[in-house]
Amino acid sequence: MNSSQRVQWASNALDVTITLSVKLVPISSVLLLAPVAVFAQSKIETACDVIKLVDLVSSWFGIFVFTVAIMTILYAGLLFMIGGGNEETLKKAKRVLIWGLVGIAVALFARGAVAFVQNIIGGSVPGGC
Repeated sequence: MNSSQRVQWASNALDVTITLSVKLVPISSVLLLAPVAVFAQSKIETACDVIKLVDLVSSWFGIFVFTVAIMTILYAGLLFMIGGGNEETLKKAKRVLIWGLVGIAVALFARGAVAFVQNIIGGSVPGGC
Protein backbone atom coordinates (compact mmCIF):
# COMPACT_ATOMS: atom_id res chain seq x y z
CA MET A 1 0.00 0.00 0.00
CA ASN A 2 1.59 3.27 -1.06
CA SER A 3 1.42 6.56 0.79
CA SER A 4 -1.54 8.04 -1.10
CA GLN A 5 -3.60 4.87 -0.60
CA ARG A 6 -2.77 4.89 3.11
CA VAL A 7 -3.87 8.53 3.40
CA GLN A 8 -7.11 7.78 1.52
CA TRP A 9 -7.82 4.78 3.76
CA ALA A 10 -7.15 6.84 6.89
CA SER A 11 -9.43 9.59 5.62
CA ASN A 12 -12.23 7.10 5.00
CA ALA A 13 -11.73 5.50 8.42
CA LEU A 14 -11.79 8.92 10.07
CA ASP A 15 -15.02 9.79 8.23
CA VAL A 16 -16.63 6.59 9.51
CA THR A 17 -15.42 7.29 13.06
CA ILE A 18 -16.77 10.84 13.02
CA THR A 19 -20.08 9.67 11.59
CA LEU A 20 -20.45 7.02 14.27
CA SER A 21 -19.50 9.49 16.99
CA VAL A 22 -22.02 12.04 15.78
CA LYS A 23 -24.73 9.39 15.82
CA LEU A 24 -23.72 7.77 19.12
CA VAL A 25 -23.32 10.90 21.23
CA PRO A 26 -27.03 11.94 21.09
CA ILE A 27 -28.15 8.35 21.69
CA SER A 28 -25.74 7.99 24.61
CA SER A 29 -26.90 11.31 26.04
CA VAL A 30 -30.53 10.22 25.94
CA LEU A 31 -29.67 6.91 27.58
CA LEU A 32 -27.58 8.69 30.18
CA LEU A 33 -30.38 11.09 31.08
CA ALA A 34 -33.21 8.53 31.03
CA PRO A 35 -32.74 7.43 34.67
CA VAL A 36 -32.70 11.06 35.80
CA ALA A 37 -36.01 11.65 34.03
CA VAL A 38 -37.52 8.63 35.77
CA PHE A 39 -36.38 9.81 39.18
CA ALA A 40 -37.53 13.37 38.43
CA GLN A 41 -41.10 12.10 38.49
CA SER A 42 -40.76 10.49 41.91
CA LYS A 43 -40.04 12.22 45.18
CA ILE A 44 -36.85 11.62 47.07
CA GLU A 45 -38.09 11.15 50.59
CA THR A 46 -35.69 8.80 52.33
CA ALA A 47 -31.98 8.06 52.51
CA CYS A 48 -32.67 4.90 50.49
CA ASP A 49 -33.97 7.04 47.60
CA VAL A 50 -30.78 9.10 47.62
CA ILE A 51 -28.59 5.99 47.68
CA LYS A 52 -30.54 4.43 44.81
CA LEU A 53 -30.32 7.65 42.78
CA VAL A 54 -26.56 7.98 43.29
CA ASP A 55 -26.07 4.31 42.42
CA LEU A 56 -28.19 4.63 39.28
CA VAL A 57 -26.47 7.80 38.08
CA SER A 58 -23.01 6.36 38.75
CA SER A 59 -23.92 3.19 36.86
CA TRP A 60 -25.08 5.16 33.82
CA PHE A 61 -22.05 7.42 34.05
CA GLY A 62 -19.84 4.33 34.07
CA ILE A 63 -21.55 2.95 30.98
CA PHE A 64 -21.15 6.26 29.14
CA VAL A 65 -17.48 6.63 30.10
CA PHE A 66 -16.79 2.99 29.19
CA THR A 67 -18.32 3.54 25.73
CA VAL A 68 -16.23 6.66 25.14
CA ALA A 69 -13.11 4.85 26.40
CA ILE A 70 -13.63 1.98 23.97
CA MET A 71 -14.06 4.47 21.12
CA THR A 72 -10.85 6.18 22.26
CA ILE A 73 -8.94 2.90 22.27
CA LEU A 74 -10.22 2.13 18.77
CA TYR A 75 -9.04 5.56 17.66
CA ALA A 76 -5.62 4.85 19.21
CA GLY A 77 -5.47 1.59 17.24
CA LEU A 78 -6.30 3.49 14.07
CA LEU A 79 -3.50 5.95 14.81
CA PHE A 80 -1.07 3.07 15.38
CA MET A 81 -2.04 1.53 12.04
CA ILE A 82 -1.80 4.67 9.95
CA GLY A 83 1.15 6.15 11.84
CA GLY A 84 3.72 4.18 9.93
CA GLY A 85 7.12 5.47 10.95
CA ASN A 86 5.94 8.92 12.02
CA GLU A 87 7.13 9.36 15.61
CA GLU A 88 4.67 12.17 16.38
CA THR A 89 1.67 10.06 15.36
CA LEU A 90 2.92 7.10 17.40
CA LYS A 91 3.38 9.33 20.47
CA LYS A 92 -0.15 10.65 20.01
CA ALA A 93 -1.46 7.08 19.66
CA LYS A 94 0.25 6.07 22.91
CA ARG A 95 -1.22 9.08 24.73
CA VAL A 96 -4.70 8.33 23.39
CA LEU A 97 -4.36 4.66 24.40
CA ILE A 98 -3.30 5.59 27.93
CA TRP A 99 -6.25 7.97 28.33
CA GLY A 100 -8.58 5.29 26.98
CA LEU A 101 -7.33 2.89 29.64
CA VAL A 102 -7.77 5.60 32.28
CA GLY A 103 -11.34 5.98 31.04
CA ILE A 104 -11.97 2.28 31.53
CA ALA A 105 -10.59 2.52 35.08
CA VAL A 106 -12.90 5.47 35.80
CA ALA A 107 -15.87 3.53 34.39
CA LEU A 108 -15.09 0.54 36.59
CA PHE A 109 -14.72 2.80 39.63
CA ALA A 110 -18.03 4.52 38.87
CA ARG A 111 -19.76 1.16 38.98
CA GLY A 112 -18.59 0.51 42.52
CA ALA A 113 -18.34 4.10 43.78
CA VAL A 114 -21.24 3.88 46.22
CA ALA A 115 -19.93 0.71 47.86
CA PHE A 116 -16.38 2.14 47.92
CA VAL A 117 -17.43 5.32 49.70
CA GLN A 118 -19.64 3.32 52.03
CA ASN A 119 -16.69 1.08 53.00
CA ILE A 120 -14.43 4.08 53.62
CA ILE A 121 -17.00 5.89 55.75
CA GLY A 122 -17.84 2.66 57.56
CA GLY A 123 -21.56 3.10 57.37
CA SER A 124 -24.18 0.58 56.52
CA VAL A 125 -27.16 0.81 54.25
CA PRO A 126 -30.41 1.22 56.13
CA GLY A 127 -32.57 -1.91 56.02
CA GLY A 128 -34.21 -2.59 52.69
CA CYS A 129 -32.01 -0.43 50.44
